Amino acid sequence: MSFRGPDKSGQKKGVSMSGSFIRAAAEEERPLFDVYAFATPNSVKVPIALEELGLSYTLHGVNVRKGEQKTPEFLAFNPNGKVPILLDRTVENGPFVLTESAAIFVYLDVWSRDLVVRIMYEP
Repeated sequence: MSFRGPDKSGQKKGVSMSGSFIRAAAEEERPLFDVYAFATPNSVKVPIALEELGLSYTLHGVNVRKGEQKTPEFLAFNPNGKVPILLDRTVENGPFVLTESAAIFVYLDVWSRDLVVRIMYEP
């Protein structure tokens, strides 16, 4: 899978995933994704989607009532200070960070479809 867009020079840039990298992660039993969320409707939807797709992840709680989303560590991932956040650790030069639940769902849909195609056709 590849998410690319032109930079100022007209060259395509972005992130790409390697099927062998995903297989290696699965063999080592390390999660493919990290989810940073709180008990809000949009945050809860992300782990549900990952469970339904059968994808491994680690859930990290972010207590927005205590302001944990405003810490420098969290703001490094999402300067808007909002949950949920999905970190895709399967990308080369990763992790790839996604915010906003709708964007995460679109990404997971494309990611999981591409995974099936790669597994079926990659030698």
